[in-house]
Amino acid sequence: MADTKAFSDGRVDVIVIRQNQLTDPSAPAASEINANGVNASLAIAWDGTTWPNNTDSTDTDDRSIKDVGNAVTRGDAQFEAVLSLFRPKDITNVTDDYGKAFAFFERAADRIPVYLITRVLQTSPNVIEPVAEGDLVSVFEMDTDTFADDTEGDDSFKYAVNFNPQGGVYPYTQVVGASKNAITVTAPAGLPTAAGQKKALRAVLNGKRMTNQVEWKSSNPAVATVSNNGVVVGVSVGTANITATHPAGNVSTAQAVTIA
Repeated sequence: MADTKAFSDGRVDVIVIRQNQLTDPSAPAASEINANGVNASLAIAWDGTTWPNNTDSTDTDDRSIKDVGNAVTRGDAQFEAVLSLFRPKDITNVTDDYGKAFAFFERAADRIPVYLITRVLQTSPNVIEPVAEGDLVSVFEMDTDTFADDTEGDDSFKYAVNFNPQGGVYPYTQVVGASKNAITVTAPAGLPTAAGQKKALRAVLNGKRMTNQVEWKSSNPAVATVSNNGVVVGVSVGTANITATHPAGNVSTAQAVTIA
């Protein structure tokens, strides 16, 4: 299938939640996000915002007097984020979307442990909608770092919040409902029956293709192996069960491979 260009068209969400209010960032619960998270999307300005994204690793050269010469340690890596947000007209109003975001971030300099949750192209344009089971999201573990007013010249009344990465990132995972559903695995071209044969499996969770996101496992790699992309290869005579797991779903029914 050819790649196509997709436009956000107001269907981008950034939700922030305190770390102690989300049980499992690798499979975030819809109930926890909707009850405790703050969807700051309406208040976020594109201008000045750095989307949570990859950044180069840094080296920290800050040594003890007991360190061996030329010792350098690895510093922050993986991702970064800066949010530029519009101030609420009335900062005492914490019921509208602008006020909720401001109330959450006004003490950002206190280094609040948070998760930034991003959701793209899964809602109606220009509307704030609750997260739902099966939504594809990415979750970034961070600390708030600084809070700075941005009210110079003729610019809008805004403020900027900087974040520090904390090493945890859970890309392209799924929101979990009241209970987890099983992962469905199919073998469109069948399964290998002889050594050296290769066949591809597919995995679906909550109606979403997850072949490259699940963890594949063979019960007997000496008989059949399975790659990270679900490709099963026959190795030697015997039987093996292939399963798929993901934090947001229950383990799949085993696919039985018999190599003659």
